[in-house]
Amino acid sequence: ERKGRGPSPSVRVYDIAATGATPGFESAIREGAEVVVGPLLKNNVQEVASASDGSVTVLTLNRLGSETTPPAGFFQFALSPEDEAEAAADRILADGYYRGVALVPANSWGDRLLAAFANRLRGQGGQLLEYRRYDDQAQDHGATITALLHLDSSEARRQRLTRAFGSQLEFEPRRRQDVDFIFLLATPEQARLIRPQLRFHDAGDIPVYAAGRVYDGQPDATGNQDLNGIRFPTTRWQLEHTEKDAIPDLASLRGGALAPLFALGRDAWGILPWLGL
Repeated sequence: ERKGRGPSPSVRVYDIAATGATPGFESAIREGAEVVVGPLLKNNVQEVASASDGSVTVLTLNRLGSETTPPAGFFQFALSPEDEAEAAADRILADGYYRGVALVPANSWGDRLLAAFANRLRGQGGQLLEYRRYDDQAQDHGATITALLHLDSSEARRQRLTRAFGSQLEFEPRRRQDVDFIFLLATPEQARLIRPQLRFHDAGDIPVYAAGRVYDGQPDATGNQDLNGIRFPTTRWQLEHTEKDAIPDLASLRGGALAPLFALGRDAWGILPWLGL
């Protein structure tokens, strides 16, 4: 029971993958729903917003686009990757770092999160000096990292000096010195490749921050050792349920991959009483 509100409500699940978002939403209303929780996908949230007339309260698990005005009684609660990028920017500034560079995958996810991160950082007084996009199918990111750290410029200086003096010089490439932090967007697999390569290219002392996708929820000290030192946002739920048998009846949670979605569902349930229900 919810304290002071009588018995807990009954819950009915509608599979909108089978019916579509709008038919599922309309079926819920016809069958007496007082509140609708979901849907999860952004395009389905848009459909429900178009179909909603305010007769029932809606708590979506994603957000409408900024160009859409939500109807009455329409609340939005999302597990947004962009929020994670903004949280990383906030933490970087709180840690006292203001100038940095970013390394992001060459895809739409990387572009979206980079934009959110850069806007938040700049809006709070930080500075994104430079960024590089990497091939997320590649194994070797040396060329991208050397360009980001200006090691290629250092090598070019060596070549100019060699031509000028007519002989080989003893030389050690020197990375740029104006970087307080590196913001990394990567899957766990790519991060395990990139982090050691950053160390190899003399950037092991620069703090690395990332979005939550960098950690897959697997409590594997050996497999995750290349991620050591990376700072990223995560949920309490994911950290509290990393043991294999913590929730033995939910196989999908044992691996940790869906833990953030379980946390989202639990928090959504906790929000309902605050919506006047």
